[in-house]
Amino acid sequence: MRVAVLMSTYNGEKYLNEQIDSILSQSGNFELSLLVRDDGSTDETINILNKYQNLGKLKWYSGKNLGPGKSFIDLLYKTHGYDYYAFSDQDDVWMPGKIARAIDILQKFECAALYFCNAEYVDQDLYPLGGNTYKKFVPTDLYSAILNPGYLGCTMVFNSQLASVIQEHEFPHDLYIHDAFIARVCVAVGGKIEYDPEVYIKYRQHGNNVIGSTVGKADAIKRRIGMIKEKPKVGIVDELKDLNKIYSDKIGFEEKNWISTIIGYKTTFMTKCELAFSRKPSFTSKNMRITIGLKILLGNL
Repeated sequence: MRVAVLMSTYNGEKYLNEQIDSILSQSGNFELSLLVRDDGSTDETINILNKYQNLGKLKWYSGKNLGPGKSFIDLLYKTHGYDYYAFSDQDDVWMPGKIARAIDILQKFECAALYFCNAEYVDQDLYPLGGNTYKKFVPTDLYSAILNPGYLGCTMVFNSQLASVIQEHEFPHDLYIHDAFIARVCVAVGGKIEYDPEVYIKYRQHGNNVIGSTVGKADAIKRRIGMIKEKPKVGIVDELKDLNKIYSDKIGFEEKNWISTIIGYKTTFMTKCELAFSRKPSFTSKNMRITIGLKILLGNL
């Protein structure tokens, strides 16, 4: 089996060596290739990538700054012929057995399938911060995956069936971040998402995270208020309109109905209320349900 690990870098010199080494140390019944796209770095990132490439440990290329979401998808479009694909950030540390565990779970699926695992919050020196990204219940069904903000991309591994769906269609225009996008595509085309509660990544939190999470009550409250009030440049509705058009030949009847419901939620105040208080989607917490519900009522989805 062939596994492609896709990494997007941007000024990641500080932690990049450690992350690359943790990826290359993965072992199992597979052949691993590390493929990197640099998104316009101006620090020592390029020199680090060249060092590993000269040793035959990875291959990389550079491009104009697209932001992390489109940078990862550009990588996927340029990487064909693998059995499994994984996304990797530039500043975390993978724990032993991550890829082997994902393959073991994904092998049971014949359809498009996506795996993601739990991750441990650590500081810049990998000291545990006392929590994981997912606490208990993580919904993975159609109704939840389409509406939720997304799952953690750096923990994701997916099969060639899902990769092929994306590679065989046009590049998405309205895309904010790759992890939410690929999860939505997966369930929209009738695929399956599998959550693994085991921790296989040390998810580093530091001041230079390009995309990251916050820990601590004060940060969590501040971020949640921002999520509710923010009207994003590319929101869930924008992404779903694009997805609905690009993958129309792959989307089933039930999936299309749910996507259409979300796209048209601002038609009337009643349609806002119906979506905001719908019990079809589940969320990782009551706080997240309230957050999404308020975003819907304010028209900020």
